[in-house]
Amino acid sequence: MSKQVQKNPTEKKRKRKMRRFERFYRTQSTTSIYFLLWAIFTALSLVIVFVAALSQRLVLTQTYKDQSYREVTEKGKQIEQELLTRPPEWVGDNYSGYIRLLSQIHDVDLYLLSENGEVLFPREPNFLPDAPEVEELYDFTAEMEVLLRNLEKSSNSYTVYENNGMCVYASEIQPYKG
Repeated sequence: MSKQVQKNPTEKKRKRKMRRFERFYRTQSTTSIYFLLWAIFTALSLVIVFVAALSQRLVLTQTYKDQSYREVTEKGKQIEQELLTRPPEWVGDNYSGYIRLLSQIHDVDLYLLSENGEVLFPREPNFLPDAPEVEELYDFTAEMEVLLRNLEKSSNSYTVYENNGMCVYASEIQPYKG
């Protein structure tokens, strides 16, 4: 009999340990408050970073666009003044060369167009605008419609707009003829 009494206390201890283990296991298997806090703060941080990145992208894009418009407007006005004043003596009859030089100096593509979109300058003496390899490059008829529409809307003598991803400065001028 004494052996049975001794088995009981060890059996009770074992059962108690088992219950403690089960209680511990149950509390560990459910999501803890620390994990929930970590998950919420992580999600909140990611949302803040995403919103900040998105707003920076929008702000930087608009700032870059505004800066480009300002720069193109400044260059356009400078070129316009140079075209309205008497060209240097060394230009002579080579007005196309002068247009190309102004284009290189100001780092822009510069074209003088007629009202129907025909390229007046720059042109080489033996330039053939109907040549197939040049026709697409110097065909501004579609752009002319947009350009004239924007000039009509503009309250200034010039307009600055975006066309095919490029910033365009357009002005109606009469170059110096002397």
